[in-house]
Amino acid sequence: MTGSLNSASGGTTAAAARAVFGTPVRYCPSCGASLDGPAGFVHEYWVGGDRQFHCWCPECYLLCTVVLSQLVTSHEPEH
Repeated sequence: MTGSLNSASGGTTAAAARAVFGTPVRYCPSCGASLDGPAGFVHEYWVGGDRQFHCWCPECYLLCTVVLSQLVTSHEPEH
């Protein structure tokens, strides 16, 4: 692997991680602001077969987890 994931402040930027790993979380789920800036934070981890992304938005101060599940079971409401 070439290049570095570390930003000047010593952390990993969302843009650098996405360039290497293809992180699908680019925008805040609450306000829609970009998480690419140096203050935005996206950390990927796994629980079982699910990909989870711990996110921090510097615009609206949202701290959340976005889960990409392997399978979602739901129901269809009656029409």
